[in-house]
Amino acid sequence: MKNRVILLCLMAGAFLIGSCREEPLLTYENENNIYFPNRYYRYYNVRTAMMYNDLPCYSPDVPSRNTPQAQDSLGYTMANGNITIIPVRVMGKITDYDRPFAWRLTHQGEPEVGVEGVDFKVLDAYIPANGNTGGIIVQLFSENLNDDNYLYANFELLSNEHFQTNFSKVRSSGSTTSPLVSTLNMRLQFTDFLLPPQYWSMQFQPVLGSWSTKKISILIAYLGLDPTTDFLYRYPPPDIVQLLPYGVALRRWLEEYEMEHGEPCYEKDGVTEMRAGSVVYNF
Repeated sequence: MKNRVILLCLMAGAFLIGSCREEPLLTYENENNIYFPNRYYRYYNVRTAMMYNDLPCYSPDVPSRNTPQAQDSLGYTMANGNITIIPVRVMGKITDYDRPFAWRLTHQGEPEVGVEGVDFKVLDAYIPANGNTGGIIVQLFSENLNDDNYLYANFELLSNEHFQTNFSKVRSSGSTTSPLVSTLNMRLQFTDFLLPPQYWSMQFQPVLGSWSTKKISILIAYLGLDPTTDFLYRYPPPDIVQLLPYGVALRRWLEEYEMEHGEPCYEKDGVTEMRAGSVVYNF
């Protein structure tokens, strides 16, 4: 009887050990899969040359082989348009040579979808030698953009002789119940909108007044400003004392406009009078 109990215990232990054996992890061994590491759309402002949600908008680690090189830290020339990079990563081996990857545009012909060769141009798409991150290098044009519209370019990664696309979905968050999202599709949204900086209401508004793209466009043209470095989007943001010259200049421009035209300058709605911030009217 005792031997039978021992035998049953040994059999049960063997069963438990076998049932607890881990399943092999899915490692995509011997495959080189490409995917978009950023799962959400990328937003690019062609006027301020800023990439929202994923700064910075340039990557010196992915030089374009088809773009004239400039002697600056970014390695790009902006003479012929705005250039942005959609990062693409490889899950697999690293090689000592450049590897192009395949892609295609989707949703062509739909409203608000840009036209390749007119609104944007793909300069290159590859994984550089000795690296696991490359990108789709895109040049954007602003001729068909204004303060009231935006355009999309929708990309899908494809397999070729260098890469597969078997790593196609990932959880949208760390939770195992979160929905699956594609790692092979990316939407690039580009616009000429001027967006208010983060500290507008706290630091800018007392000097420049309520936010409007028309007002900022006037300041940029009147003073020859670069909004990315001079005042609007620079970091750290300017304080009120540093902003005062811009507010005074705006007030002077508005006064000269009214003298020349016999009426105030109005915002885009044609009703609201454009004004500088309350601080500058105390001088």
